[in-house]
Amino acid sequence: MYMKNFFAFLLYCASLAVVACDNDTVDTPDEWFRDPVVTVSGTTVEVKCLTLFGHGVLASASSCGFVCTPVSGDDATPPLVVTDPEIEDSMLKARLSALAPEAEYDIYAYVSFGSDRMTSRTVTFTTGPADPTPDPGPDPDPDPTPDPDPTPQPGSYPGWPELPVKASGADLYYATHICPDYTYKGVPVTGLRNYTVCYNSDTRTAMWSAYPLHECYRDTVSRSKSWFYDPDISQSVQPVITGGNYKIPGVTPPISYSRGHFIASNDRTATEAMNRQTFYVTNVAPQWQNRFNDGVWQSLEKACWNNICADTLFVVTGVHFANNNTTVVDNAKPTPNTVVVPTNFYKVMIRSKSGNTGKPLYQLKADELQCIAFWFENKSYSGAALSTFRTTVADVEQKTGMTFFPNVPNATAAVKASSAGTWSF
Repeated sequence: MYMKNFFAFLLYCASLAVVACDNDTVDTPDEWFRDPVVTVSGTTVEVKCLTLFGHGVLASASSCGFVCTPVSGDDATPPLVVTDPEIEDSMLKARLSALAPEAEYDIYAYVSFGSDRMTSRTVTFTTGPADPTPDPGPDPDPDPTPDPDPTPQPGSYPGWPELPVKASGADLYYATHICPDYTYKGVPVTGLRNYTVCYNSDTRTAMWSAYPLHECYRDTVSRSKSWFYDPDISQSVQPVITGGNYKIPGVTPPISYSRGHFIASNDRTATEAMNRQTFYVTNVAPQWQNRFNDGVWQSLEKACWNNICADTLFVVTGVHFANNNTTVVDNAKPTPNTVVVPTNFYKVMIRSKSGNTGKPLYQLKADELQCIAFWFENKSYSGAALSTFRTTVADVEQKTGMTFFPNVPNATAAVKASSAGTWSF
């Protein structure tokens, strides 16, 4: 997540107001865009479009990019939508690869500010012939040098850096929560993402929550302390955890597990509304309290903030079930629901090494990225340092079967297999 130029956005709004006040003026593509310019090289094209917004305004857009559609009349072929263009002041740029050879396409640029969407004129281009397949020959050159900074194909990496590969299944529910509008350092903030959760209705726990950490999410708001149903997931599959922690039935005195947050309440203290979203009951799982939830786990949550940066720290917090042997119940009445206790908790993280490249992670080379992970059993720990639990993202992938950071193309196996870098844990 990169802080947008909100002051520029205000300038944009002012310019719209001037246009709106002129009753004889009609919004046309010419008012906001020059025509896109396309350079074709075989089945790859470079497209750029100069906008007529003021300096820095594009950085405040809620979305922008290009829409490329084959001119074939085949409605079954979806358009290629570029949602992550390169922005150079008032210029949009993108590279589209692996298009059909000798085919005709339409393309236009778009910029959205909230519900206002503006588009350029559509231009048509024709791709060249397919790239010839080289004859491998009997003696290819040894150890070919790879492209050190491959450009992601637009549409291939449309997601946010923190999102893992999503699994499918009738028991899995996904929801993305957007922060209610607020003001950061005197500037309005609209549409900022809070977190994405994967919830399992069979275990009645979250599987993971993925989210960015940045200074803009932090202030001095107190914990909500009130639990809410997730409005984007069927209430019937959610646990009832108002009124107290999970409990193991039939045990005297009753043994309880905490309602362990995935994205912590203290990770979202800029506004009350933002903090309340962390108290959705889909963002928790039963977590051992004494000397875990209130011990090393809490220490890790705090230490994550030692590693935030201008480029943003991206985090996935999740659980693993090596078995389903331990269960608890929630507070549903008259019949409590069974909730499965995870055997393990983890956090995996990615950010730029320098912390201030000013670029999205998908544009960074492998040697500009760093990953780290922490792996815990769901139990009490006494006097254990965080370094005891430090591991690699590759290790967590191997244990869980998950794939992390697929939207960061240079988060390679080697990057995931290392926990080195400028970390402060």
